[in-house]
Amino acid sequence: MRFSIPSAYRRSLRFAAVVQVAAIVLTAFVDDDGSFLPLVGAGWIAFWIIAVTLTKFRITPTKLELFAVRWCPLGVFIAVFVAGQYL
Repeated sequence: MRFSIPSAYRRSLRFAAVVQVAAIVLTAFVDDDGSFLPLVGAGWIAFWIIAVTLTKFRITPTKLELFAVRWCPLGVFIAVFVAGQYL
C-alpha cells in the first residue's frame, strides 16, 4: 500500500514540520526535571496522527483545513507550555 500526500497539503505540512522542529529546540531549553518532554511528545504525536488521517481521506482540502494544518503546531506548543506550568 502506497501513501502519498496530496499536493494541496504539502506546503502546510512542511511549514508545520518547521514549526515543530523550532518548538522542539525551544523545549530542549526548558529547565525542568524531564517531565515536560513527554508532554510535548504526546502533543506532537496527536497532531501528526490527525494530520496524516486528514490528508489520507481528503484529497481537496478546504481553506480551514489548510489553516489548521499550518498553524495548529504553534497552538499545540502554546497549549502544552501553558499546561506544563500547572502540572
